[in-house]
Amino acid sequence: MKQSRLLLVLFFFIGSLSLSLSATVEPITVGESLWKIVSRIGVTSDIIESKLCGLEQPCGVPIHQDDIAPGGIGGGTYEITGTSKTYCLASGIGFTTGPAIAISGSAIVLDLNGFVLDGQPFGGPQPSCAILLKAGASNIVIKNGTISRTVLGICDEGDNVQLRNIVIDDVRFSQGTGAAIAFDANSVVPDVSDILIRNCLFDRTIAANIQCTSAIIRGCKLNGVGASFPSGFAISGLGTLADSILFEDCFFDDTNNFSISIANAKNGLIRRCVRSGTLTGPVSFEFLFNAVDNVVVADSVITMDTAVLTPLIQIINPENVYVARCSGLGQFTALLLVESGPRDVCGVEVDGCFAQAGNFRAFEFRATGTSAFENLVVRNCFAAQGSFSLRGDVGARFTNVVFDHCSASRGGFLLEANLGNFPAIEHVVFRDCVALESNFLFNSPGVVRDIIFEGCLAISDNDATTNPFTLNGFELGSTTTLGKVIDCYALGFTFTGFVNNAPMSANYFFGNTGVGNGVNYGGTGSLDPVLLNTGAAEIAGGTPWTNASMP
Repeated sequence: MKQSRLLLVLFFFIGSLSLSLSATVEPITVGESLWKIVSRIGVTSDIIESKLCGLEQPCGVPIHQDDIAPGGIGGGTYEITGTSKTYCLASGIGFTTGPAIAISGSAIVLDLNGFVLDGQPFGGPQPSCAILLKAGASNIVIKNGTISRTVLGICDEGDNVQLRNIVIDDVRFSQGTGAAIAFDANSVVPDVSDILIRNCLFDRTIAANIQCTSAIIRGCKLNGVGASFPSGFAISGLGTLADSILFEDCFFDDTNNFSISIANAKNGLIRRCVRSGTLTGPVSFEFLFNAVDNVVVADSVITMDTAVLTPLIQIINPENVYVARCSGLGQFTALLLVESGPRDVCGVEVDGCFAQAGNFRAFEFRATGTSAFENLVVRNCFAAQGSFSLRGDVGARFTNVVFDHCSASRGGFLLEANLGNFPAIEHVVFRDCVALESNFLFNSPGVVRDIIFEGCLAISDNDATTNPFTLNGFELGSTTTLGKVIDCYALGFTFTGFVNNAPMSANYFFGNTGVGNGVNYGGTGSLDPVLLNTGAAEIAGGTPWTNASMP
């Protein structure tokens, strides 16, 4: 009777513990609402295209070589003015100073008609610009041809120029020394909005440098072969935040500096984009977001044939981030780096991503200065030959972090030092995660509180010489309080499977299994209380903590 009553008490105690844990470990859902960005940007795209309906008409005004420079190739400019007109090239046109064509007015279609605007017909220096959009131009379509060998391909007049509803469609830009598309590059307050660039090829040229309030780049390819053509798309807001920046179905080959850079914006989206190729020069970042709110990166693949020492996807000082179903193949520092400081970061979700990294960190979350990094969820992600890392400075803080159904190899799940410093960290859950040939390590002199490992597996290669991060399986650091290790499994560690180095109280170990470790359970300091199974299966090959006590 007494035994039955004891079992009943234990049942209710364990049940109440499980209930309290289940409330703690629920994922922090932040990403689903971010998909509204997709529909919002889609609406913006529809608005741009709807404003251009009715502009597609047969060629009304042909443009000939003599119109650019009467009597031969020269430095003349063909002026397009008025409204509701369609112009087309009658042949390939060469020019030597530029711009070849200047457009003002509204509801203008310039059809290159499959021909080439060539800025170096006889060699010599490249002209400054091929097609100039003047102040106030709106509802402009430039399509169907090639712009070659100019410093800038399509440009505006300079600072503080108003442009509205500009579509660049099916244009090839080749061998330019500057940006193929350059709008408001030096503006204090940009007044360029609703830019749609689609189905364009950027061959051995910088793709775009645009300051605007909204832009969509769809179905484009950048072939940046050679170190002389290092950069991709740079789109930003300045003074006024850019709103709704979309990259969709784009391909980047052999870019050396960056493929996409979005800065000072809200609602930034990259989806179904691929970066592939071999580096021939120094690399910066592939997908770079700086001070962007509402970031979505989805269904994208980055493949590197040579080693990269910078993160492939870097997101700095954001608010609300959703990275889903992205892959990185090759050698790189990180597939994903999300960084706070000086601005706090709140709301980051990473789902279904795969990193095959040759270097140490695959997924890195960094808090610099005294910034806060709050509400991070990482689920269904895999790091091959890399780790999941929380890294911060003294005074920085991580709060509300969930790793759910994630796997890491050769690095595991770590709270790291940044220049010898550690942040405060609290309310962190690892649920159903696997550290293969690695471990779970929260061994920090910073404040660590409320850490839960539930249903996790740590397997070591048992070789401290080649892999020093597998010395212990699950380790609660010297300042950890309210730590819980529940229903976890540690196999084959050089030293200890489960370690409590905390002199403080209220750390719990329950239902764990350790096999083939140097010591399965070890620890120092006060363990008050410790829930510890003491059956032979749980402590095979080692000894339980000498100071462990059942409540």
